[in-house]
Amino acid sequence: MASVPAWRSVPASAALEAAPLAGAEAAEPGEQTDGAPSAGMSPLSRSASERATETHGQAWAEGMRLRTEVLGEEAVLRSVGSATELSADVQDLATEYCWGTIWSRPELDRRTRSIINLAMLTALNRGHEFRLHVHGALNNGVTTAEIRETLLQATVYCGMPAGLEAFRLADSVIQERNGR
Repeated sequence: MASVPAWRSVPASAALEAAPLAGAEAAEPGEQTDGAPSAGMSPLSRSASERATETHGQAWAEGMRLRTEVLGEEAVLRSVGSATELSADVQDLATEYCWGTIWSRPELDRRTRSIINLAMLTALNRGHEFRLHVHGALNNGVTTAEIRETLLQATVYCGMPAGLEAFRLADSVIQERNGR
């Protein structure tokens, strides 16, 4: 079985409830927990590996927080909880880099990122991820009218089959959310 990085030693369900450094190892008594070196200790005295582990842990924890806020706890637990020995690393990669590094950047808001994702997933014709991101877009305040306009724009550039499938999937998510 693959070894679990120290920064990823927290189960997904616990990470959803944890503090901002969910994946970080617990501090020893007297040790600072904000990631800063202890008094009198140079930031360079920690090894590159220690700094990288801390950075990965912070990005993973932030990614888990954002992923859960956007997609919902049930969807995240389903994805992360069903990870196998083969797929666990790719779930960590998605959580850390996709969510913790890119989605957390401040230059684009969540609504904009959601709209971009819907257009890209239409182009790629990735139905499962598209459905998740329709939920996410609605959670991020994207309106049904904005989803329609995004999909019309994508249809023109990506082709009718991809666009029709995106509309069909988006409609099914919207209908589910409206209880129909």
